[in-house]
Amino acid sequence: MSRVSKGVMTITLNDNEYTLKATIAAIEAIENRFQGGMVAAAQACVKLSFQDAAYILSKAASLKGEDVKRLKQDILVDGVQAAAEHAADYLQMLINPEEAEAEEGDASGEE
Repeated sequence: MSRVSKGVMTITLNDNEYTLKATIAAIEAIENRFQGGMVAAAQACVKLSFQDAAYILSKAASLKGEDVKRLKQDILVDGVQAAAEHAADYLQMLINPEEAEAEEGDASGEE
């Protein structure tokens, strides 16, 4: 499950909540790791890579040290597919924030 609001997205993995934020630091880190920018990062999500999903989510949540280890454990419990979907949703929010918010509002049944 995820909630999106003005460049902030809250996800749940293994009953732990993570707040993913659209930050310059996260965008730069992701673009530096994935040399093709956001498109390459999105393609990594499709490949269902544990390391790539963990990297994107950890940068999005500004995690370090033990918090990254906890995230990885949570991904192990909930599965790589769930983590990759959250990472893809986060990337979508970065690429087109207005569309991501509209889709989230539509899905929740808001009028």
